[in-house]
Amino acid sequence: MKFVFIGFFAVLIFAACDNTTANRADADTVTDQTVAGDADEIVNDQPDQSETDQTDDVIPDNLVTDDTVDEIPDDDTVGTDCMTNDQCAEDEFCAKPLGSCSEAVAGKCDGRPTDCFMTRAVAPQCGCDDYTYSNQCWAAASGAVIAHAGECDGDVLCFRNDECGENEFCQKKTGVCDMGFGVCRPQPTDCPQPEEPAPVCGCDLREYGDECTAWMNDIPVKHEGACTGPKDSMVRYFYADDAETPEGYLRIVVSPTNIREFWTTDTFTEQFNGNSSVTLTVRFYESDLPESDYAELQYTLSLPPTLPMGVGFGYEGSYLRWYSFNGVALGDMQGTVITYEYVRHDAGNEVSTLIVSGLNLWVGE
Repeated sequence: MKFVFIGFFAVLIFAACDNTTANRADADTVTDQTVAGDADEIVNDQPDQSETDQTDDVIPDNLVTDDTVDEIPDDDTVGTDCMTNDQCAEDEFCAKPLGSCSEAVAGKCDGRPTDCFMTRAVAPQCGCDDYTYSNQCWAAASGAVIAHAGECDGDVLCFRNDECGENEFCQKKTGVCDMGFGVCRPQPTDCPQPEEPAPVCGCDLREYGDECTAWMNDIPVKHEGACTGPKDSMVRYFYADDAETPEGYLRIVVSPTNIREFWTTDTFTEQFNGNSSVTLTVRFYESDLPESDYAELQYTLSLPPTLPMGVGFGYEGSYLRWYSFNGVALGDMQGTVITYEYVRHDAGNEVSTLIVSGLNLWVGE
């Protein structure tokens, strides 16, 4: 009897293992079909990033970029079903397959990228909103579904207003500011009176009555509402051989009711670390008075620099902080600065040249 029972038990184990193996094989078949089907069709229709990255893809210094941020996510990596962006959270958008411009096509809520400024890969994508985005990341950040690869008909990508034609300006999506590209559009000459007040914060951190008014002044929109938010701090610095005095401005939003402003009165200093890198330091002053609080920006660029290059604070001595007139540290900023131009004095130039910009800065913890 014992041998009969053992034999019967062995048969049950064999049958269970065989069934498990069959189920796993079926699952693998379904997975393979999914990967080889819609998902591959979406990815393969996108531009080859290995080609575009060599043209204008700049990975910031000292920062890590996820190369998949530009891709349309697979269904397994996104959230709930949706038809429009309104059905997703504020920091999400309704991601859909390439060319799915109809609201009748279901998508999945996925997070909007927040670090698109960390790459300037130019691989134009025409959105379903008839607006050309410089790459897939910026399209996702704006909540746009991609209609097709390449520019929309008639669109011209731009980075500055002077790259557009007469009576045109470089229209950028809200929040892009000088961190990304826009599209040349006719400049408004008149703005209709809004039914309700709709103030916006311009990329120059000035408040405008509405989006149209900002555009009429050649200014993209940073966000809706007043410029007193935690990320409405800004640093800009420009120095060139034809500048009579250095031009620089630093705005620190300590709180909505405590906003500090600094200006540069000195040129930047350079400390070369052999031939591999250079440490740049710029000082900003709150006033011309001797006992004036000041702020200092310091970071290191690798040499030769591949520009534009982003550097985050808090990494290898990079910082932006402000001090009392007697040198007591008052606070630190977090965020990233972007260097758009750096020319060395000892490279055959009369003076060094530096253009730095930083947005979305905030006071450190």
